[in-house]
Amino acid sequence: GNGRSVIAASARYTLAGPWALLYTASAATYAEGTADYWSPESFVTQGVGVDVRKDQREGWSMGARLSPAYAWVRETAPGAPVGLNSALQATLQADATWRKRGVELGLYAGYGQDRAGNYAAGFGGLRARITR
Repeated sequence: GNGRSVIAASARYTLAGPWALLYTASAATYAEGTADYWSPESFVTQGVGVDVRKDQREGWSMGARLSPAYAWVRETAPGAPVGLNSALQATLQADATWRKRGVELGLYAGYGQDRAGNYAAGFGGLRARITR
């Protein structure tokens, strides 16, 4: 029953060959603090990382990225530390995509720290897309 608003952005600047520089940013706000679940008044991250990617129009494309970021969090939940806290966090992610005219199938997996550095989790998934 707690509302959350999130905005996220990223930019990728190609350096040479498959290497690129990444900038990431995000912000989240919650309607109200609760001691039952992590729900800060505000949570902001900014980071610079690297992305290595080999993309092809058809066949296999692969990529990996390392995205360290700095997070700032202001808690309001009962029992949480008062004031603005900060921490270093990072995500390591890899993906593979197979493309053929009209179809794209992919999978991704990663591991990262989040929630101002005190929470770590793995993630992954499959995706399918019909393209033109």
